[in-house]
Amino acid sequence: MSIVTTTSKQSTYEQRKLRRPNLFDIGVPFAAAICEAETELVASIFCDPVRSVPIVRDLGIRISFFKEEDLRILAAASFVAADRQLTKDRLLRLASRLLKSDGWWDDNAPVAPPFSCRWSAGNLQILANTEFFCRPVLHRNARNLIDLLTRKAEVRAHLNRAGELMEGPWPRLAV
Repeated sequence: MSIVTTTSKQSTYEQRKLRRPNLFDIGVPFAAAICEAETELVASIFCDPVRSVPIVRDLGIRISFFKEEDLRILAAASFVAADRQLTKDRLLRLASRLLKSDGWWDDNAPVAPPFSCRWSAGNLQILANTEFFCRPVLHRNARNLIDLLTRKAEVRAHLNRAGELMEGPWPRLAV
């Protein structure tokens, strides 16, 4: 058995390459990938929910798939807009009301990317008009999110099983 030593001149990155990755090293980029996938899917739905929502529903997407609260609100507004055949203006009013009622609204939020987790009329307009309806993009974005969430569930199952093997049953991690 050998012990890996590092010199003080090695960068932190080089030091990390010498050891096994831990859950933080793996989990943070994975969580960021899920957040990005949620954002991409919401953007591709929000631009034209009347046409987009039936497609993503058929692919298996549900509002509960969106773990970021503000994105879940925007997805829910899009699903309601599709069900009620709302115009884009009515979708924007609905989304702003929901975001305000849940504390995600800030009239002074930045209007240009990168957005914060706060929403304003300006960045909702950008979200509604940045993308355009495109079936292949919807398919790609929906499948990407489903794939990431499936992998996340598999990781949680493996972690639960590993805990049981090491110490007996763990409290179950929520999926």
